[in-house]
Amino acid sequence: MSILSLTPGLELPHPDNKVKGYKIFPDGSKYYGDLIAHGKGERIWKEGKHYIGDFDMDKMQGEGSTEWSSGQKHVGNYEDDKAHGKGKSFFPDGRNYFGSFKAGKATGHGTYESAEGVKFLGNFVDGLANGKGQLKFPDGAMYIGDFKDNNQHGKGYFSYADGSKYTGEF
Repeated sequence: MSILSLTPGLELPHPDNKVKGYKIFPDGSKYYGDLIAHGKGERIWKEGKHYIGDFDMDKMQGEGSTEWSSGQKHVGNYEDDKAHGKGKSFFPDGRNYFGSFKAGKATGHGTYESAEGVKFLGNFVDGLANGKGQLKFPDGAMYIGDFKDNNQHGKGYFSYADGSKYTGEF
């Protein structure tokens, strides 16, 4: 006995064929795109979040871009509905981050720039500067050294805008 029953004359598409369609999720978000396990598509949430990119089993998976109604935008790789791998995030207030993500958070090597022009280049863990890094200020001052939870912590070197320097513990 077959568990798949087809209407006479109806054939299932070959896996290589692209079948387009709509899907409405229980949370009210809508998806339009390829109705196969792997494919490109577009999903719009009722609160204004908008994703265009690769999907796998109804999850954002692979390359894509998300834009929120606030103006925030992320472009890069996704895994299990979260930013994962290389990506770029832009915020409406002028901040941005380019680098590695893990489970939706900046993790690994990256560059963060504040709206005021302060730039951090270095290692991130769960969205915070941790480990070795470089902090550059718009006035020319610069810190090179260790960070812990977004703060200068441990050994480092600070070069002030006036030319004075400090090497030691922070």
